[in-house]
Amino acid sequence: MIYDKKLNKNNVSRLLQSLKLDKKYIDRIYYHKEAIAIDVNKQCNIENRYSNVHVFTKSKYSPQKHRLIYESIIDPKQQQLDKDIWTDDNKLHKSVKDTIMSDIDDMIKNDILKQDQVKEILLLGSITTYNYTKDSDIDVNVSVEMSDEELAEAKQFLNEYNGKNAPGTTHPINYFFKNSPIELMDRSAYNIRTDEWISDPDETDVSIDNFRIIVEEAISWCRKIDLDIGELRRDFLEYLMYEYLVKENGNSEAFEDALQDKENEVKAGLDSLKINLISIKELRNKAFEGDDYELLMNNTNIISPDYNTKNIIYKIIERYGYLDMLHDAKKIHQNAVDGKNIKNDLIKFLKIDEKGDQ
Repeated sequence: MIYDKKLNKNNVSRLLQSLKLDKKYIDRIYYHKEAIAIDVNKQCNIENRYSNVHVFTKSKYSPQKHRLIYESIIDPKQQQLDKDIWTDDNKLHKSVKDTIMSDIDDMIKNDILKQDQVKEILLLGSITTYNYTKDSDIDVNVSVEMSDEELAEAKQFLNEYNGKNAPGTTHPINYFFKNSPIELMDRSAYNIRTDEWISDPDETDVSIDNFRIIVEEAISWCRKIDLDIGELRRDFLEYLMYEYLVKENGNSEAFEDALQDKENEVKAGLDSLKINLISIKELRNKAFEGDDYELLMNNTNIISPDYNTKNIIYKIIERYGYLDMLHDAKKIHQNAVDGKNIKNDLIKFLKIDEKGDQ
């Protein structure tokens, strides 16, 4: 049997339903002449009655030869909104809302914001969609009316509030200040103050052009982090070695100087990882604000900044677990700045068997 229905990005679900193949297993669908090919990310039992439809676990896609129909988005599609965040009637859990509003009140109390400057408090991003993961951020966008100088100054305090998980969840809360009004485009959005959806979550799938190229760019960031962690690990192992030699040889000035040098190099390595985290977050922020955002919205067919290349790169890095590592490194870095002993923190972070590696 030949599958001869018209196939494009908008009706690809029809073919998958016929094959009884879930979209979460799809990497891409493409065709050449009459043949349709599907790349899957795991071995699947499908009911394929079509002689011109082929399923591959190892891609045979060639941009020069084949025409791409569909590529999966970075976060898998879920059947419902995240129940850790949303109630059965799709309202924000009280504990999550209370935490957010308490933080906003604290910002006002500390003169970071003024009460009359806050216009709206909106929840945006993947946590308001069906394309979330267990690590998705809770992106709280605070719509404000203030000068550019006041806005820049207020943003400097956000690190004090960002990154802590909402109560009982694995989702970190991150705050963003943006001049009012916030451009929503076709994005789902929830008004935290009024507990109302401004724009309901979209249940349709979205495809991303050049997805594989974006993955490679994200991987290049991951390689950079791997190299920095490797350098930190080597410096810390040498630090442990000199620490041992100082203990064994008493007050050896040469060993003590070497130990101090290695301690400084370890702190510099932690600083590099902190800079990586800042750079990746700044990359993502460019998808949602500033000249890059204006250019994106005015000159592309991207329906939402959520699907901007920069945000997708961030999501891929997050999926691979690198943001968790960078956040852990940032905490150790802060402990070092505060004068705390970070030896045991580093042993755990770098997965070092202290006895074996000495």
